[in-house]
Amino acid sequence: MKYNYLPPLSNIRSSLKTRSREYILENSLHGVPYFADPTRPLCERGVWFVLTMASVGATIFTIITIWNKFQEEPTVTGLDTEVSDVEITFPQVFVCFDGNKLNYSGVNDLEKKFYEKIYDWQWGEEINNTIEGTIPKTVKNYREIFARLAPDCDAVLTMFLPEDLPYLTPRYLFFFDSKFVKVITPAGICCKYIVTTVLGIKDNPWGIIFSSAIYPFRLYLMNPSDVGPMRDASPVLKLRRAARVRLEVHYTYATSDLKMLSRYQRQCYYEGEQSTYNNCRLNCVSNDIFKKCRCLPWFLIENGRFKLRPWRMRLKKI
Repeated sequence: MKYNYLPPLSNIRSSLKTRSREYILENSLHGVPYFADPTRPLCERGVWFVLTMASVGATIFTIITIWNKFQEEPTVTGLDTEVSDVEITFPQVFVCFDGNKLNYSGVNDLEKKFYEKIYDWQWGEEINNTIEGTIPKTVKNYREIFARLAPDCDAVLTMFLPEDLPYLTPRYLFFFDSKFVKVITPAGICCKYIVTTVLGIKDNPWGIIFSSAIYPFRLYLMNPSDVGPMRDASPVLKLRRAARVRLEVHYTYATSDLKMLSRYQRQCYYEGEQSTYNNCRLNCVSNDIFKKCRCLPWFLIENGRFKLRPWRMRLKKI
């Protein structure tokens, strides 16, 4: 006897209808057998149908809400006071001055104005280079010129030691090996705060108190991996006169288990995973400028090469 594996469509429809009704009547989901039972009154079946659909909708909404929450905020942030092996890396501290604060002694007024325009140049700004003809032909590297004209950090910034401010000694930790050094950044010539001491999690708060002989100055706090502050970046603080400033830095550290989540979920990245936002933005703007004019501003050139990624481009002439 041979079985008919290709029954008529009418038999298939009848079988599906019967099995579907049996599935609904035997369903363990509360409410489904009630509105599917033809022996019950129509109004009762309607009420059960509405309640069941509302329950299904609420369940789907709850699942979607929890899923979105897990995608956006999958972790619980807590305060752990017993951790002792966390390495604290402080942000970079930059003190930057405007172009009119450079030492222009021995420079004529016309040349001084040209230097100031070059030094304070902003992205997309056009500079009238007719004055460039008055610049001595020996001047070929603005980077070296501005580094020489900029004030020395030791001459304009004075660090205060604990004995100078005894009332702060019990509350703050001062670094005896810390100092300001002159560096070249996209924001200009700045004084960068250097400290080599490694702190423990239970040490006193970090303290830095200094005075400046030049005002105004701009204070920037940057990621340890950043090249430096951007030219159009807003400083954390801009002082036009003497003032007392206290910096308090709060850190959030993450365990290695967080790497199992996607970057979209954790909304952060570990060091070495990608370039910082400022470095990425600086690379993008610099590449765009180089494509348009085959040149780069003075603060991005070092020994004839692109400062951020020297393997990407090289200039024939500074």
